[in-house]
Amino acid sequence: MNTPERRLLLIDESDDIVHGGLTYVVACAVVLTGDAAMLATNLRTVLSANPDRTQPFHWSSEVPILRARMLEAVASRAEVAYAVIGQIDGSHGQEAVRYGCLRTLLRLSARDADEIVVESRERALRNVGQNRTDHRAIVDARHAGDVSPQLRYRWADKTDPLVWAPDAIARMALAMRRADSRWLDLFVAAGGDLRVVAIDP
Repeated sequence: MNTPERRLLLIDESDDIVHGGLTYVVACAVVLTGDAAMLATNLRTVLSANPDRTQPFHWSSEVPILRARMLEAVASRAEVAYAVIGQIDGSHGQEAVRYGCLRTLLRLSARDADEIVVESRERALRNVGQNRTDHRAIVDARHAGDVSPQLRYRWADKTDPLVWAPDAIARMALAMRRADSRWLDLFVAAGGDLRVVAIDP
């Protein structure tokens, strides 16, 4: 009997709130656990093209060519990418929408996962502040049987290249939501597979 290959979920979010919108996206790159180190190396290589670079990747600060190279690197190693899209409104604040997006994302992607890496929204890489929403979503997913009881998870900061992948995916999905498909077209041409789900939290 074959043992199923284990997977690592890389999770980050994006939104258009600062531009007056109410769309919130939680994105995930699913990679085989054995491919994670190579993905991290490839993502670092994208940034090393500029030897004077000191800042980690952050989509909103990058030029188009760097965004494109990052998406190509993700497409080459990710089995699949997911983007779950919610809408913030008067009855559903940001944390409620994030929780709903995460729960949906875990139902879709986490059955064979053995680890999750989430970009922290706090300076501390532990269950404090806004990170409590992520903790609650993962615990509830365990209780519902959506993820393995042995699933490990951790928060990472922006210096970890593994969270650059879902940052790029989330921004690609947000652009697509605004009828800008150029990044999705590039991602698919590079072999990427993006699956998008909209929820009503």
